[in-house]
Amino acid sequence: MDPIYLFAINGKKKLCPPDWEWEALPDTYQPVVRTPLDKFGFAMKCCYCIPLRPASIFVCIISIIWSCVQMYTGHKLMRRIFENPTVLYWSTALYTLIALMMMISSIVLLLGIIKRNYKFLNFYVWFALIYIIIYITIVMLGAASTVAASGYISLKKTLRLLLTMLWTLLFLYFIMIVNSYRITVWAY
Repeated sequence: MDPIYLFAINGKKKLCPPDWEWEALPDTYQPVVRTPLDKFGFAMKCCYCIPLRPASIFVCIISIIWSCVQMYTGHKLMRRIFENPTVLYWSTALYTLIALMMMISSIVLLLGIIKRNYKFLNFYVWFALIYIIIYITIVMLGAASTVAASGYISLKKTLRLLLTMLWTLLFLYFIMIVNSYRITVWAY
């Protein structure tokens, strides 16, 4: 059973508690078109105690800080992967551009939270998922290039890779929280 049902009554969007069965709803209820993000997960509160709106603001602040860190350290990360100066230059520029776009999407998230705008929140969730995929790919390229260059991976780099994966899982949870807030904004 899905964790949440979306439905419409006389054109108004509503959330249905998870313990309701779709068959038990009256015939006047119409199912709403769902997106793949609706299957991403739903939480009523962040960490079972923080309401979704303040948690989304926290995620916004963390995303802005993370984007700044990524723009600052992008050259160092790319230098570990690429040795050719031309490839290094363009890959660093592309990585910095992607981090800048993440910062812009985080600002759009803040505007979406303030205005309770579904489309702004939806934009952030989609872009954050794309960003995470790109980030994981780059980290895996870095690990693979290290192993290819030296034949092994050091304990320090293994711990760095492990922490990166833990951060990525935490960030996916953050995206799920913003996605849950997006659903509640859409429904009310």
